[in-house]
Amino acid sequence: MRCDDVLPLLDGYIDGELSMPESESVASHLAVCSSCSTEYAARLESVSVTRGALQRDVAPDMLRSRVRASLREAAAPRAAPVVVESSRRRSLVANRWFPISIAALFCLVVGGGWLAAHRQSSEGAIVEEALESHVRSLIGEHLVDVPSSDQHTVKPWFAGKIDFSPQVPKLDSLGFVLVGGRLDYLHGRPVAAIVYQRRRHVINLYSWPETDAGPATPEQIDRNGYHLLHWGRDNTEYWAVSDVAPADLRAFEVAFEQAR
Repeated sequence: MRCDDVLPLLDGYIDGELSMPESESVASHLAVCSSCSTEYAARLESVSVTRGALQRDVAPDMLRSRVRASLREAAAPRAAPVVVESSRRRSLVANRWFPISIAALFCLVVGGGWLAAHRQSSEGAIVEEALESHVRSLIGEHLVDVPSSDQHTVKPWFAGKIDFSPQVPKLDSLGFVLVGGRLDYLHGRPVAAIVYQRRRHVINLYSWPETDAGPATPEQIDRNGYHLLHWGRDNTEYWAVSDVAPADLRAFEVAFEQAR
């Protein structure tokens, strides 16, 4: 063999890929040719260095295990893409509505607090107005506009003066004598004031229509020696004011509700 014939076969010779006759011919030529022997030595060293580097850079067992697991997972059919997508969508929807929910909760808390404060403030104003009206009715001669113990006289008297017909039950047999009625002004509107008498004590019962009427269970408020009883029934607001004993005022409310 000549050098031109040997040099192309050197790589195959190093890798052991030549046939036996080719390998023996190359070996015989290298034994006598210094130039090809030098080239063979250089290629052999290069291969050795490359193989050594490859051996040093072998991946750790854990990394290889993870790579194999990832490859298996990628090759495996996706079992539940809908569930994953659905879960993600729910998460996106929840994230989108979360600020709105917080804002709604904030408005509810603030709005509820404002309504409660507004109701307390409004009720406090009515207490003052009802008490002033009651005291004013006891001064002078303006206790009633229509003096009568007949409910069929008092009730019709309000027709055309206010936009509702007040309840005027007769409670004489229960110890509450009907004295009459008058037109008054509370809570920014005309109201009916029905006047009863318990022994020597006067009871003013104020009433007017109200969508959000007072409590079903009467609430008692004491102010300056007077007692006020507040309740609501059938979209009607009731305020009873008197200096009668609290027990008598509650008995009046029970009698009124049973008779009206």
